[in-house]
Amino acid sequence: SIGDAAFAGCEGLRDLQLPGKLQSIGERAFSESGLHHLILPNSLTSIGDMAFTGCPNLTYFTVYAENPCFATPDGTLLSKDGTVLLAYPNAKNAVYTTYPTVTTIGDHAFAGCENLKEITLSNNVTTVGLEAFANCEALQTVQLGDNTSTFKERPFYHCTAIRSFLVSENNQNFSSEDGILFDKDKTILIRFPNAFSSFYVTPPTVKTIATEAFASCAD
Repeated sequence: SIGDAAFAGCEGLRDLQLPGKLQSIGERAFSESGLHHLILPNSLTSIGDMAFTGCPNLTYFTVYAENPCFATPDGTLLSKDGTVLLAYPNAKNAVYTTYPTVTTIGDHAFAGCENLKEITLSNNVTTVGLEAFANCEALQTVQLGDNTSTFKERPFYHCTAIRSFLVSENNQNFSSEDGILFDKDKTILIRFPNAFSSFYVTPPTVKTIATEAFASCAD
């Protein structure tokens, strides 16, 4: 096992060969380290929360088909069945569409991805986890697919550059107008883009301003 925060903050660490019998990686084990690429062994069955958060040079993960718990079909770390997106490499593409099998964006999955500018949630995504995109300071556009229905707490915490939320017309839970995120019938204002405007009047249909709807709107 590799313990919690074992290599956290090791900015000079570029490459690391993990042992073939490794079973677990602790929370924040490699957070804010200098890793460029990581091959995860087939023996690995457990990865702690935020294990790879804030690694500015990490471009992709590799997991071989023999691993029983994880998969990396596009260099992003997923659960074995491809339904949960567990971690997105910080230095991967600035524009990204989630792999089509993904139904859940895991807690902190994109947290601290400083290069990410646009994210599109594919139509199978239903749930966005706790602080999933927290501190994605370059993120400007978020597009929700047909079936997105649930956001856990603070999914876009301190995403100061967001200009627009876009929602599929087929989505039965959310809608958008002028880039602002609402529930389907526009009675609840869910999230105001941080970088949208310094002046705003809510639509007459709005009855409720959701928790933290305008949080971090410094301008």
